[in-house]
Amino acid sequence: MRAIGPSLPGLGGRARRASEGIGRRRWAGLIQGRLGEGGTSVWKRKARWTLMVLAVGVAVAQPRVDPASSYERVIGVVPMIGKGTPEDPRRPMFAPAPGAGAALARDGIIAFSYQLSDDGRFALVEFVARTRAALAPLLASGRSDVKLFLRGYARREEIEREFRRYKRDFDLDRFPRVTAP
Repeated sequence: MRAIGPSLPGLGGRARRASEGIGRRRWAGLIQGRLGEGGTSVWKRKARWTLMVLAVGVAVAQPRVDPASSYERVIGVVPMIGKGTPEDPRRPMFAPAPGAGAALARDGIIAFSYQLSDDGRFALVEFVARTRAALAPLLASGRSDVKLFLRGYARREEIEREFRRYKRDFDLDRFPRVTAP
């Protein structure tokens, strides 16, 4: 076998390009120690490693979502129902009865909060559910005495205008936000 390139001192016969069929650039990189296994340069491996460490660091450093902003939420005015007895307590329409096990159901309303209207016949309420499908019965009720707004979609002015019809000094900032489990 005839060597095309010169043999480098200290490397013996390993430095011959002709028998190995290595390209000129890769050959120069091997001699200078810039290429690792599989032809990946050291700086590329270091760059990948650095990007991976940075990505993990950024992902871990993300702030948690405020629990008051998680899940699907509907805010609205609904009539109060119930007789006021332990078996049938007064509560907003669509709200699960306490002790009925409905509060623990993960496919329905998982939490709610309300304020009574000035006349006591209506509730200004916020319902929380894991999915919008769980809120479908509320949104599709079609009752004229039920006014509902999707939290995050309706404008603040619209909500406050409607709620002030039922509670004169209503302020959305003082309305209790529900934190669901």
